Amino acid sequence: MKCYLNFFVLKLVFCIALCTNVLGQGSPEASKNSRSQDFPVNQYTGAVSVNIPIYTFTEGAITIPISLSYNTTGIRLRESASWCGLGWTLNAGGMVSRIVRGLPDEGSMEGTDFRKGFYQGGYDQNNDTDDHEPDLFVANINGQSFKFMFDNNKNIQVIPKTDVKILPYVVSSRADSRMNRFAGFKIITADGSCYFFGSEDGLTNKSNVYEYSITQPVNNGTLNRDNLSQDDKNKTLVNAWYLIKIATSNGQKVTFNYKYNYYAFGYMSSYEENSDRSLINNLSPFTTNFLATPVLYSIEGNNTKIEFFKQNYYSCNYLDYETGETVIAMCPGDDANSYTERKDLRNWDNYQNSKGKILKDIIVSSMEAGNWQNKLFYTFNYDYFTADNPWANINLDNTTEGYFRYRLKLNGIVFPDGSTTSFEYYAPTDGRSYPPAYANTEDHWGFYKGGNDLRSLVGTQAICQTNLTPEYNKASDKTTDALLSKTFSLQKITNSVGTETNFEYEVHDAWNYNYPIGGNRISKIITKDLISNVNIVKTYNYRQFANASVSSGFLIMEPVYRFSYPSGVPSEYGYNSGLYQQALFSLGRPIVSYKNVEEVVYSIRGDASSAVNDTYKLGSTKYTFNQNETAVVVCNGSEGYSYKPWTFKPSNDYTSGSMDKVEAFAKMVQEFQLLR
Repeated sequence: MKCYLNFFVLKLVFCIALCTNVLGQGSPEASKNSRSQDFPVNQYTGAVSVNIPIYTFTEGAITIPISLSYNTTGIRLRESASWCGLGWTLNAGGMVSRIVRGLPDEGSMEGTDFRKGFYQGGYDQNNDTDDHEPDLFVANINGQSFKFMFDNNKNIQVIPKTDVKILPYVVSSRADSRMNRFAGFKIITADGSCYFFGSEDGLTNKSNVYEYSITQPVNNGTLNRDNLSQDDKNKTLVNAWYLIKIATSNGQKVTFNYKYNYYAFGYMSSYEENSDRSLINNLSPFTTNFLATPVLYSIEGNNTKIEFFKQNYYSCNYLDYETGETVIAMCPGDDANSYTERKDLRNWDNYQNSKGKILKDIIVSSMEAGNWQNKLFYTFNYDYFTADNPWANINLDNTTEGYFRYRLKLNGIVFPDGSTTSFEYYAPTDGRSYPPAYANTEDHWGFYKGGNDLRSLVGTQAICQTNLTPEYNKASDKTTDALLSKTFSLQKITNSVGTETNFEYEVHDAWNYNYPIGGNRISKIITKDLISNVNIVKTYNYRQFANASVSSGFLIMEPVYRFSYPSGVPSEYGYNSGLYQQALFSLGRPIVSYKNVEEVVYSIRGDASSAVNDTYKLGSTKYTFNQNETAVVVCNGSEGYSYKPWTFKPSNDYTSGSMDKVEAFAKMVQEFQLLR
């Protein structure tokens, strides 16, 4: 790691030396807001780090960068937008989220049957009904990220090893006395600062701030938040714990204030069948997902306050069944023009305030003479990715399903100095509008593939059967479409200070898989100075250095839908349309990783679409990564993977992705080489 960091500094200096001569230095204001920034690339995965700095909150020794980040790995067909737009995330403080692997660690109720979670029982290879694998928790603190999990002795293991101490707040669940509940986490960093997620002490229920969800296997289901059934309580899953306070060792503190936001959305859920395949020709059933999400209302210190929407709402209280206490929700003001409800989400019930809200403004205030004075205003502009009606053979007229036509789209940001940043996205290339959220036209990885509705969500390429019986013909071709896979993805960022950045993507490939793989990897980044008309172009090649005809990519797990139950009885097999994506999600690993990646930098004046060749080449860097990946075997003979939703145990290898070798080449044939 030391060598890697040293070389990173070397490469950074190298790039600055090259780029400064071409682009020159920006103004202090442009530099401060990083509006003409370089976007780093994770070569191991092909993902670009798109981060738009907004403001840095400072209170004594506490520093909190506020920014928007974008997920360039691709937008799945069933993906819902956050309150700042599809693919975008507001970074303001932090949270602890988790990937549930098997059952939730705190246990699960299926009907009246209780199954122990990993936290309660650890791993028992002789028990097929309880949890077999710990959940993977992800902590994000002011830009620092690490993972952790519980071992068999309920001790926390941090990945990678990080100088932090994590204390979980574990209490009894009100849903069922046999279940636990993680009320929150306290994380102590090396400097003695304490970060409280979800709760300050695990006891004061009114301070609990976490996101939870409830699913119902129906399209137009409703829930009464004040009177949930026992079955709905049993289905409740806590997804994330939000940062509520930072306290330093010298007594400084910053508080994070939230109000709950209640909304729901539907999607085509996975379905499971036994060996008779009686439902294979039917569309999978709809599921409605009800979410209660804390929305950041403000960050407050002694001298500075940041508010994340104007005072266009009044507080209204609702009963939280889990804590037994009332929580503050956001209700719209009396003036219908004073708030914006989202068109792409639906209500929990008939409460007017149940729809999700939009992040429209960020206001920074300072304390002056005992009063808060508004100083800086940031405004966010939106539209929607919209599906035509009808779309293909789907009628979207039904008002209860109309929200499927829309996805919230962030168009741009207006900064306090009046400068702007705008965004453009890839549209479908098949002559249609953007697809609706429940169009049954996705590839194995969930990305748009075009065509009319598939016959089934089970794919023909992964039947796990050597004898192609009629059931094969009832499945669907879910091969990735190289052009349509990037639909909805960020294409261009334009800054009024005079720069423009274009992102070009390609689908993944791998040496251990014979088909294209859905999702984005970056192939080219073009950064254009609109004043000097000079372009800096970066290209990325993912082929093996030793054999340029073969991809260096590795697919962690091939598509699978057919499975055998652990009993081993040959006739006990079935199909689960969501098996593959559930398994990938539980891995918590890159779907495809690359051992060899070459980045080449060019400088071109004028049209950047002109041929990129050695005439314009400034230099290149070759990266070689540790690709000690372990493939998950998905087929066992003709019967399929041995799987049950609560006993799936994927292999996890957290040592992969480290740098093995880096070679940097300048145009002057000057070579920099560093070996691990």
